[in-house]
Amino acid sequence: MSEVIPSKLNELIAQNTTRQEFIERYKQLASNTDKSSDASIFDENADDAKISRIFDLIVNASNDTEFDSQTPDNIKISEADVKKIAGYDGDDSSISNEDLIKYYEEKLTTSNISNSIDSSQQNSYITTAMALDLYSDLKQLKETEAESKKIKLRDEINELIQNDEKISQELKDNAKKLKDDIDKINKELQAKKQEKEELERNKNIALTNLAKKEAQLKDTQDENQKETLQGEIDKLNSDIDGYTSKIDTLSKELSNLTKSLAKAQTKFDKLVAKIAKGSPETAEKISKKQDEIKEIDRKLEEDIADIDEQSVTMEQRIQAEARQTGQETAYYNNVAGGYINDGHVGKNAAQALSNAIGEIGVREATGHNDGAAVAKYRGGVDNGAAWCASFVSWCYKGNDVFGYQASVSGIMSKAQQKGLYSARDVYTPKPGDVMIQKSNGASHTGIVESVDPDGTIHTIEGNSSNQVRRVTYRKGSKGYNQISGWVRMSDSQNS
Repeated sequence: MSEVIPSKLNELIAQNTTRQEFIERYKQLASNTDKSSDASIFDENADDAKISRIFDLIVNASNDTEFDSQTPDNIKISEADVKKIAGYDGDDSSISNEDLIKYYEEKLTTSNISNSIDSSQQNSYITTAMALDLYSDLKQLKETEAESKKIKLRDEINELIQNDEKISQELKDNAKKLKDDIDKINKELQAKKQEKEELERNKNIALTNLAKKEAQLKDTQDENQKETLQGEIDKLNSDIDGYTSKIDTLSKELSNLTKSLAKAQTKFDKLVAKIAKGSPETAEKISKKQDEIKEIDRKLEEDIADIDEQSVTMEQRIQAEARQTGQETAYYNNVAGGYINDGHVGKNAAQALSNAIGEIGVREATGHNDGAAVAKYRGGVDNGAAWCASFVSWCYKGNDVFGYQASVSGIMSKAQQKGLYSARDVYTPKPGDVMIQKSNGASHTGIVESVDPDGTIHTIEGNSSNQVRRVTYRKGSKGYNQISGWVRMSDSQNS
């Protein structure tokens, strides 16, 4: 996994800083006017108690089980990770480091310190879906910044005209009206663009789900499942048609607005020509500012084209991953339904535990949710996503409680539907039960190996410190308190 704890704070902990030293150094960094790119997470108003809590969170996060995140929007992404976005197409020159660092800082300032640190327990590796969202955000950021600069220049142009006594009041009034018209059209353009962007995002989500369902339909051998999937596919196709229709309508509206903007700008150019006859110096200054506006438009168009090109690549990757996931889900369901027997099953607690024990010590290749062994748990998919739930699914291959799930939420939801989920304190787990952790927007899972008389829980977990390993949870510990409940596989019909 890539590091998510802000680098300056992490540096303090890495140097075995004491609590008091950490508090003092934190205050120093928070008040430092020459702030680094990640200094925006420091709160100048934090008191000693709050800073001490941050210290505890970081220390505990570095020692406790690492979590798989099912809520990407809450992930705190490091500057280095954000920079990875531009490298997906093999060329990181299309989006500058300055753009990415600015975006990184924007993200940090939208959340408070406790959220920043709590999310350090989550997996920060940028998946393709997350990268696509970041591209969309970065696109909107660039468009907003460009419009802000253009508004300022248009205001300056209007000020030049209004303050020049050589220009008639009629020309001044016309200039003010045209400036207001242009501002109004641009404002409407921005709103329509954002509306279209949201519709396109929803359409892409539907297309991704469609790719997944179509892959499942193709590979499933269960007739009932085929009927259900076909209904879901028909609904998705209908939704996609609806999105496409709305996007087409918006595209036409955007085209008309663009034409209206061009006409307004042509009128303004003619007005400047009239101004030049009576006040050539002012006209020259206006022309220079108009050239600046044109350069902003040219640069924005270039940047948006770069982002759109990379977004298309990202969309294709997401849909390819969805198809692979759909095939794997269908395969697991076929094993559970008895249509396939590949020699690797985990239909009961003993089989699943045996499978888990045999994987202890397996590690990621580079610490980024990768490698052949990790891909094996996903059925050959190497997509860099969190894998604790995939590991549990692999160990329990062929089960008909939760089947194959790539997320902790999926395992928990399926178990609840079967009536096989119990909250932590109302049930004492047995070997083979599945542990569920859901805390602070993060989640994790593993298989219970044994339970001590004093209530200490021993588990085997994937994606724990980048590997499959045994983990111990003592009652009252932070890790134990983060356990939400148990999937009672030992009580299921598969036992």
